Amino acid sequence: METQDKSLSIFLECINESARKEIDSIFEQADAFEKQELEKAKQEAAQKSWEYIKSESIKIKTQTNRRISEASIAMKKQLTEKRREIANTVFSKVSEKLAAFTATEGYRDFLLKSVQRFAEIYKELPFTIMVKEADLQYGEFLKEKVKTLAAVETDGSIVLGGCKAKSSESNIELDDTLDSRLEHQKNWFYENSQLIIK
Repeated sequence: METQDKSLSIFLECINESARKEIDSIFEQADAFEKQELEKAKQEAAQKSWEYIKSESIKIKTQTNRRISEASIAMKKQLTEKRREIANTVFSKVSEKLAAFTATEGYRDFLLKSVQRFAEIYKELPFTIMVKEADLQYGEFLKEKVKTLAAVETDGSIVLGGCKAKSSESNIELDDTLDSRLEHQKNWFYENSQLIIK
């Protein structure tokens, strides 16, 4: 019986050993599976995190670009308005100075020089000048000085002063008004004043 007990004991020990090995193998497989699944879960989480970060980065970049664009437009609008204010101030003062100039003796000489230039261009052809209504007072003086000046008429489009000329015998019309000179200066001012918004 002792041999049977020993055999039984050895048999049980073998079974236990086999079961322990089986259990150890199952635990090792379970650990390996757990590690594999954990690694897979980490990779999926990292991928999802990366996609989320990428998505949020794009949203933030889009929002930032929109804000920058809006700020840029607002700034350009403010600069354009400031430029307009500066230009209006400058040309308002210039207009005041020109109005004051038309009340001086120098203005009569200015008109005479314009009419003399017109006479040189028209050669011997008779011509008519157009002036603002207040400048009709210089008509006789100008006709005495320039013999080819046939008539002096008013032109409601002339606000500041100066004169225009035309001849019925020529298709050349001339403009030496203070209005057109000021307009040319405005164009020059905008091109050269460094106030252009790009």
